[in-house]
Amino acid sequence: MLGNDSGATRPWWGSDEPGPGEAGGAAVKPASGIPRRAAAAVAAGLLILLGWFAGCSEPGVAPRASVDTIIVTPSKDTIATGSFGQFAATVLDGNGKPVTGHALTWTTSDVGLATVYQTGIAVGVAPGTVTITATGDGKSGSAQLTVTPAPPPALQVSNPLIPPAPSLVSGAAVRTSGTATLVFVAVQAGLAPQGVTATIRNRRTRLTLTTLVADGGFDPVSLDGNAGDTIDVTILSGPGLVAYQTTVVVGAPRPPVIVRTQPPAKKTDVPVNAALVVVFSEPIGPATLTTTSLQLVRDGVPVAGAVRFLDSTHVTAEFVPAAPLAPLTAYQLLAAATIHDVSDDPLATPVAIDFTTGGGSVGAVWSVQVIPSGATIVQNGSVQLTAIAFDVGDTNRIYGRPVTWSASSPAATVSTTGLVTGVAVGGATIVATVDGIGGSASVTVVDTQVVSVVVSPDLVVVPVGATHQMQTVLRDGTGSVVTGRQVNWATSAPTIATVSASGVVQGVAAGAATITATSDKGSGTATVEVQNGPILNVADLWDWTAQPWIGGVTACADTGTYRFDQQDGVPFSGLAWSVEAGNCVGSSTLSRGQVIDSALTFTLPDAFPCHFDGTLAGDPPTRFTGTETCDTDVGTVTRAIEARRHEPAGAVAIRPASLTIILGASVGVSSFVQDTAGRPVFGRVPAWSSDNPAVAVVSDSGRVTGVAVGTATISATVDGRVGTMAVTVQSLVFTSVSSGYVNAGVSTDSAAYYWGDAPFPVGGGLKLASFQVGFGQACGLVAGGAAYCWPPYSAGVAPQLVPGGLSFSSVTAGWGHACGLTAAGLAYCWGQNDSGQVGNGDRSYQPAPVAVAGNLTFTSLSAGWRHTCGIATGGTAYCWGANLFFQLGNGTNVTSLVPVAVAGGGILFRSIVAGPGHTCAITVQNQLYCWGDYSYGELGIGGGQEWPVVPVAGGPFASVSVGGFVEYDQYPYGHTCAVTVTGSGLCWGANGYGELGDGSSTTRGTPAAVAGGLTFSSISTGVYHSCGLTTGGIAYCWGAPGNGDGTSNASAVPVRVLGHP
Repeated sequence: MLGNDSGATRPWWGSDEPGPGEAGGAAVKPASGIPRRAAAAVAAGLLILLGWFAGCSEPGVAPRASVDTIIVTPSKDTIATGSFGQFAATVLDGNGKPVTGHALTWTTSDVGLATVYQTGIAVGVAPGTVTITATGDGKSGSAQLTVTPAPPPALQVSNPLIPPAPSLVSGAAVRTSGTATLVFVAVQAGLAPQGVTATIRNRRTRLTLTTLVADGGFDPVSLDGNAGDTIDVTILSGPGLVAYQTTVVVGAPRPPVIVRTQPPAKKTDVPVNAALVVVFSEPIGPATLTTTSLQLVRDGVPVAGAVRFLDSTHVTAEFVPAAPLAPLTAYQLLAAATIHDVSDDPLATPVAIDFTTGGGSVGAVWSVQVIPSGATIVQNGSVQLTAIAFDVGDTNRIYGRPVTWSASSPAATVSTTGLVTGVAVGGATIVATVDGIGGSASVTVVDTQVVSVVVSPDLVVVPVGATHQMQTVLRDGTGSVVTGRQVNWATSAPTIATVSASGVVQGVAAGAATITATSDKGSGTATVEVQNGPILNVADLWDWTAQPWIGGVTACADTGTYRFDQQDGVPFSGLAWSVEAGNCVGSSTLSRGQVIDSALTFTLPDAFPCHFDGTLAGDPPTRFTGTETCDTDVGTVTRAIEARRHEPAGAVAIRPASLTIILGASVGVSSFVQDTAGRPVFGRVPAWSSDNPAVAVVSDSGRVTGVAVGTATISATVDGRVGTMAVTVQSLVFTSVSSGYVNAGVSTDSAAYYWGDAPFPVGGGLKLASFQVGFGQACGLVAGGAAYCWPPYSAGVAPQLVPGGLSFSSVTAGWGHACGLTAAGLAYCWGQNDSGQVGNGDRSYQPAPVAVAGNLTFTSLSAGWRHTCGIATGGTAYCWGANLFFQLGNGTNVTSLVPVAVAGGGILFRSIVAGPGHTCAITVQNQLYCWGDYSYGELGIGGGQEWPVVPVAGGPFASVSVGGFVEYDQYPYGHTCAVTVTGSGLCWGANGYGELGDGSSTTRGTPAAVAGGLTFSSISTGVYHSCGLTTGGIAYCWGAPGNGDGTSNASAVPVRVLGHP
């Protein structure tokens, strides 16, 4: 296959041999350069010759042989998503001999998993297995293609390489540290999405450079290095905020990868004269970069052009088309494995970058911006600058233009790739020039000497005769940590405490001394308290008779617990818990704890900090008394406090006292501990156990998991005291599922359940005959037809009876409104009505059901985001409410406060669903029609923006559902799912959360099969999810986190909801 070829076989597009779609026929070459008259003469001559041969064929000359067999090679292959490969076909006659001259057609069994061009090039779209088929003269041959997930973005560190050429253009020659090789470091786009800057450091050479992070990665940067060197890479999302950090040892050669491309994959509206750029992880061998290894194709046919490197290090390449690209056209940029690095390692994975052109073009360079615009580095330190060129008015970024770099002074040098290195203390202006237009950045080079020393701990208690090792952190002028520098130590009172040349402090006599550490131009100090006798040990849990103050009031009036994490004589931290009547539970972190002789001090550094100061009694201490001083919003408040070392538990309880969980689900429970006086205490770690682990197990942290249907008792033991909880594990079988703002379902016993990680019952304990989760609320019917509604995202909130006393046969929930249908077919709606979605002729909020205007009777209703639709008796579809996106289907985008007929040309429908910005309905012949917004392909018709009523291919259909949301009431984000009459699930539209269930996050403009081969009785779509119920009664969901499978993960394929037996 192309892309896995070692180069021994010449690709078809680089030879005069027939292409894979031509079955051995002669290659077709353009007749450019032949004058029109000459061409006409040749054509006339050919016609004469053909006529002569037709009438004078010799006896015994056989006609063109018929096709008996077509063999596709390779018969099996594997490519990654976003990669490509080449298939070829051999045509045989009845005698098994190759024949030529037969046109072949290439097809794929699933365009959602892989596409194939008529040249035999197959491109992986999503993980899965497809059949690639070549067909000609009624015969066909096929091969199996497996598409694997695309490799995740990763850090790339090359083996040591000899640089292609000296890269400095200003100042000295190539800077090295005793090596003749460079190591290239890059991060593929997407690895650290929050990253802003990256620092790369070679521990052996101590050389460090900084570069910018864009789109979660950075282009290759080079630094001196040998095999075995340790490279530290840190990506920051802000000052001190680490987004990614790792250490890599430079090792053996590894295959190069593509770090990023411009345009990126799936990019639309690409200018017709845009640069087509590929950035590799390390230098590429010039001889391997050709128009066959890096090429542009349109419908699988190569586009004429040339290739070139954009930098002297040969990591950035460009394909230059011979002419501007066609507007509004799909292209693919293909990078094959015949591209090798300078160590002759082939590209790890062939890559296919698909993009679509717009109608515009990029103009001449207007301005150049250098990023960062200013930087401070030390001598021998480096920073990577990036030049960005824009066209007129800074409208479009220009890619692929050569950049010339220069430095204004010898304080710094700059390479041909924009890598600035500090040479001497001072400043330099770095200029980047593109097509004669320049931009600049200021670089300051500072001293490499230490200017700051921090000594830790800043306060330490040492008994007479005891020692403690002090530590330092040294920083240079940029604030960067430096190591390996000489540190000189001194003490202010050698009769109190001494300090060695290595920073070891020893107590001599009771008192205080200041310890000073000096290095280069920096110094820092710490205080040593020397005491007679050992340090009292308070490391334990302490129970308090008074609580911290927060905001000038007591946070919790009852007792609480502190944990002191004391270690030696250094300041310690810990945790604080508080409680009031067993309900007001809070926690905080204490700091700066210190014990000096019998005095204990510590701080709670909250929004209103409190400082504690008191005296310990006993050895070991068992009691503490003192004061608490807090800075509050009403001023400084001081009060007396008292604490005692913890006592054994007097009683243990588990909350909740009983628990019913779903099979396979996990629920966290907590223990509540009291001392012998009945006072709540915290920090006790119970031992958890189950008396029936075959039914339910419990983790060390108190998380209970249902293993099998049945009952079990969970126990928590503290200090020999035991608390228990009864657990019931039950299974679920759903009769219906509904996806809206959250996912939900109704079980066989008419109980309603929501699920996030796992199903949990809807509050109120209602038994529901039907149930729907809408975009902003949920509604259901009980036996007898009474309607209840409630917020779908509030656990435990009991459903509220809809006022008015009406009895409904069905109910539907929208974003802020709901509707019900009576047994007589009368439609009523209530709730938000700012767009007329209630349908009563005005825009006023309706707290109770009101009749929909028009005196129509309906067989079904559906409430959408801000519009409503229904099927009237007889099959005519009506809609009312918001119509910004043509979702009412009446040929306009004018809001209607009363029902208007859908302009379907007399089409009769049996069901309808209203979504965020579009609507779909199924006819009595089981055909599917959709209309409204098409921003994400949610109409399933392959193109457009807003459409009238149009049919969707792929049926006949049994049911349909639409989902999504509208951002700021202006920007719809929608998707659609349908079930065919044979039970196949199809979805299309927006797919940013995996809500189409096809194994990808790719937006689909036409129906794509839901992965897994499941047979569905129904599918329901929500805001970010979809859920389906199989014909066997098993519920599956897919999309954003909250699929009920026991995890907090998103899923782009159906996952089984917990609870099924």
